[in-house]
Amino acid sequence: MTVHFAAARSAAACSPVARALSRRGQARYANDNGPASDLARREDDLRLQQSLRHFALHGMNAADAAVQRARDALDAGSMTDYRHWLGICGKLDRRAAARLEASACPDQQA
Repeated sequence: MTVHFAAARSAAACSPVARALSRRGQARYANDNGPASDLARREDDLRLQQSLRHFALHGMNAADAAVQRARDALDAGSMTDYRHWLGICGKLDRRAAARLEASACPDQQA
């Protein structure tokens, strides 16, 4: 009778305990924001930083404070300040920013 050698699978590498204890490679995440220029990214990062600082000052009332400042800027006729505060409000509360923009420019509703 002939004896044939059949190597077993590596039980150590395939066991559930070995898989649980082994280090996995770091997952690679894709940027799902779509292509953006470096300038757009920097502006978005700056707006996020400004929004976080505003949130640190006002807490949970930060979006309402941004809406009020945007309204004050609009009443004063400063579109630059209005867009600035609208952007900060948009980072904190998109719905409030959309309502503000709709009420400020009713003729531009889609």
